Amino acid sequence: MFHRLGHFVVKRAWWVIIAWVVASFALVSFAPKMSASTDESEFLPKHYESIRASVLQEEKFPAEFTPGAILLFERTDGGALTDADKADMAKVTQGLTDKHVKLVEQIIPPSEKSTSRDGHYAMSMVSIDKTKMQTDEYGDAAKELRTEGKKLAEGTALKFQVGGQAAMALDQKESSSATDAITMVATVVLIVVIVGVIFRGVLVGWLPVLLSLLPMIAASGLIAFVTKLFDLKSSPIASAIQIVVILGVGTDYFLFLMFRYRERLRAGDDRRSAVANGVARVGEAIASAAGAVTVAFAVLLLSELGMFTALGPALAISVIVTALASLTLTPALLAVIPAKATFWPGKKWMEEPKGARFHKLGKTVGRRPGLVAALSGGVLVVLSLAGLGYQGTFDMAKSMMPKDKESMVVMDSLSKGFSAGAADPTHVFLSTANKGGGPLDAAALDGFGAKLGQVPGVAGVAAEHKTSEDGTTADFVVTLKDAAASNEAIDSITELRSTAHAAAPSGSEALIGGTSSVYKDINLAMTHDYKLVFPVAGLLILLILGLSCAAWSLPGT
Repeated sequence: MFHRLGHFVVKRAWWVIIAWVVASFALVSFAPKMSASTDESEFLPKHYESIRASVLQEEKFPAEFTPGAILLFERTDGGALTDADKADMAKVTQGLTDKHVKLVEQIIPPSEKSTSRDGHYAMSMVSIDKTKMQTDEYGDAAKELRTEGKKLAEGTALKFQVGGQAAMALDQKESSSATDAITMVATVVLIVVIVGVIFRGVLVGWLPVLLSLLPMIAASGLIAFVTKLFDLKSSPIASAIQIVVILGVGTDYFLFLMFRYRERLRAGDDRRSAVANGVARVGEAIASAAGAVTVAFAVLLLSELGMFTALGPALAISVIVTALASLTLTPALLAVIPAKATFWPGKKWMEEPKGARFHKLGKTVGRRPGLVAALSGGVLVVLSLAGLGYQGTFDMAKSMMPKDKESMVVMDSLSKGFSAGAADPTHVFLSTANKGGGPLDAAALDGFGAKLGQVPGVAGVAAEHKTSEDGTTADFVVTLKDAAASNEAIDSITELRSTAHAAAPSGSEALIGGTSSVYKDINLAMTHDYKLVFPVAGLLILLILGLSCAAWSLPGT
């Protein structure tokens, strides 16, 4: 099959190239527009506790919100805030309200409750349209709040800064734009240099990069159609991973073909025959490798996290498109470029190397396969041990952004004047709504709140709890000692859930909501995936490799 494919592509090389160009740009031109979501809770199934709590909050407390931005006030001289400063803070927040900043729904002025114990800091909570979290407008709202707020604070003794989710999104975008560019340039340079050195040529070093452009465009269009058709979520990291995958596997498949192409040229084939025979030799290897990787990505559909169920098909499509390009577009281009131009300025590409290191390595493996397997396996085991103590973090902003960014400065200041979790508190809902019961027993609520305050990792529970209009649900605002995205706060959720569930009066249930609770459920979903997705992927890959080996062992292959 691959022998016929190789000859077909070589005979119609220019038509194949034109078809790829037209199809790629047609796909991306007519593809539906995609929007990526940065709200982690959107990726979780509805049965997780944090999502059930969020639904209950929207139903019983529609006016409540998780702040999209935090306005932080302090004196420029570092002293305690005075009555005059408090009046100026009220003017600033009222001025921002009157400005009607786009996407800003509500600004709650600073109060005694939102002033630090030492009196040096005060914060104001800002509600920003949550449906726009995945757009640039979300960060732009923080940018406008900063600009207008600083203007309003001019002439006062106040230092005004903006932090919170929207501000972090803005700062992270500004920080990552340069990082992404550097990463892309570094990746391209590495590919060009490594491939160029292997084949002693300039153009051949650039070919895998240039040949990845059309697959990237075509795959992006197909991914948009599939995402729209099956109503999948799109993650903001998907496009970056897609580029890395296409460049990585594309370069890999390119090397497969180039080694065989050069081998056939050395054997005396003309350029077109060498390309066709190269496809015939490596076509099955490329197809098998692409099949294994595609299956591994596609199995992510079994994941409980919407981010992975969308990412899996996207990456699977990217690999399939790249493999098709490697078996058609790459040989077509090699068929129209003279071999001397491909390997220029190298002059020894037609000479078979003598005493190559890998030839010696192969002979060593053949003589002592058991010893080599034991040594290489031992090295892998030692390297794997380093991963046992690894613990990831959801605090991406803190780990990726410079500390001098305004949102990071605000976070640091909040940790000095308040509990680290004060900017993003956890909500504990006690409700009889889902149990079909009536109003809560008011006498039992105080005791329930007291038990929450005794949980390790809890800095405090608001003195007053809110009760829904129908009296079936109470909201206890719990402040954790650690920042909401930290591993310590996520660990605290485990104990908080156990205590709340056990302390819930008969006929009611307790649900824990908030950012830390969402992250806790994401961890639980990932544990589910480790137990299901990875084993299934491993078995399917083993099956593909087994079938490939069986096909290669058949007579005539």
